Amino acid sequence: MNKYGLLGKTLSHSYSAKIHQLLGNIEYRQRAVDETELDKLLTDREFLGYNVTIPYKQAVIPYCDSLSESAGKIGSVNTLINKNGRLHGDNTDYFGFLYMANKAGISFKGKKVAIFGSGGTSLTARTVVADEGAAVVTVVSRSGKINYKNLEKLSDYEIIINTTPVGMYPNNGRRSIDLNRFPKCEGVIDAIYNPLYTEILFQAKEKGILHTNGLSMLVAQAVKSHELFFETKLDEKVIDAVTAEIENDVTNIVLIGMPGSGKTTLAKGASQLTGRKFIDTDRMTELMAGMRIPQIFAEQGEAAFRELEAAVIREAGKGRGAVIATGGGCMKSYENYKALKQNGRIFYLERDIVKLEQCGRPLSKDINALEKLYNERKSLYETYCDERIDSNQTIEKALCQLLEKI
Repeated sequence: MNKYGLLGKTLSHSYSAKIHQLLGNIEYRQRAVDETELDKLLTDREFLGYNVTIPYKQAVIPYCDSLSESAGKIGSVNTLINKNGRLHGDNTDYFGFLYMANKAGISFKGKKVAIFGSGGTSLTARTVVADEGAAVVTVVSRSGKINYKNLEKLSDYEIIINTTPVGMYPNNGRRSIDLNRFPKCEGVIDAIYNPLYTEILFQAKEKGILHTNGLSMLVAQAVKSHELFFETKLDEKVIDAVTAEIENDVTNIVLIGMPGSGKTTLAKGASQLTGRKFIDTDRMTELMAGMRIPQIFAEQGEAAFRELEAAVIREAGKGRGAVIATGGGCMKSYENYKALKQNGRIFYLERDIVKLEQCGRPLSKDINALEKLYNERKSLYETYCDERIDSNQTIEKALCQLLEKI
């Protein structure tokens, strides 16, 4: 018997099993089923508890013998509990959604709120927002009365909530919402948690708008489900602790800095000591091109190299839990920054110019060229980094400094 788990259709992106195992439920597994398998599973009821995700949050309701008040009110079930053969449906997304919003400092009271999407998470969001005293709640969907073609009607809305999968892994970088159309916006919630930063969240960050992804909601609803599974009560501090651990596990460690500052050496060392996957974007670019970087520059020029590099970075940035060594010029592109930042924590390796290695560097063959590069890029590194590492010290000391920070 698979006692506990996550019930859904496509679960490769999910962190639920890891979260529940951190909560102490070592029997929690992911259970991907299609529609034909769903009926047998819920009829046989050979399980104790399941969480439910896309696309079954409403499909499971007819199988339930009872519903909690929140599940009945919302019309969506994300938690199933088998009580002596009788199936009880609950909705812990309500608690999770409200916890996420409060944690981000986003209030709905008296606000005009636009909710994009019409699925199970949208139903939860509508209920929470209404209960919290929103002045107006409008649902935006592709075929609804308010849709993507008449968003000008919502130009004075203050809170934007995305419950659609647009921009979710593996389709990173996509968005269906442009915050420029909402000049009064003061809060953005994206229920997506992979990647940690979606395009709409980047836009909110640029505009200084309060914003959050859906990771804390995922963890909070999991904690509440765990309490229902085992008829227990956990300290609410557990939510923040587990959220921080999951975020740390899935976040890429990204090293940026001048050519010859030690990025590749440091990344390899961090990979070996932490067990994280090692990615060298320069090496990946060479493999894609079928030639070494100096040859790419010589035969195709810098523009061609940057195009190849950007394609590599887009793929590397989608990954999770890796250590990524980047090329010295990657931060010249804001799109590269976003690709690396979406799931990454960026560390700038600072090294004095006189200590930078120059051998095999096509753009820094002599000290004059190197000084020019340094002056052009230093401010970019400083702007885009989250942390700095002193790369003038020995590699061992620099590695210790990096490991202390992660």
